[in-house]
Amino acid sequence: MPRHEGDPITYTIINADGTEFLIENYYLEPSTYEAAFRESGFEAFYWHPVRLSPEGRQAFESGFWDDFLVHPPMIGIEAT
Repeated sequence: MPRHEGDPITYTIINADGTEFLIENYYLEPSTYEAAFRESGFEAFYWHPVRLSPEGRQAFESGFWDDFLVHPPMIGIEAT
């Protein structure tokens, strides 16, 4: 779904023993992150998409990571 600045996002983390906990986060536009880093004195800003190592792909059955890679809940940020 399209997200808007400040929309809450709730992640449900399920542990190996079946217990779970929730983490609430909030959507921020990429431009908001970039502006915050610039205002903090960083001059260069880069986004790094989620990637899996060949070992990570082989550790689980085929297709295990598909949804995660299509809709990753995180992204790498590099700022200098």
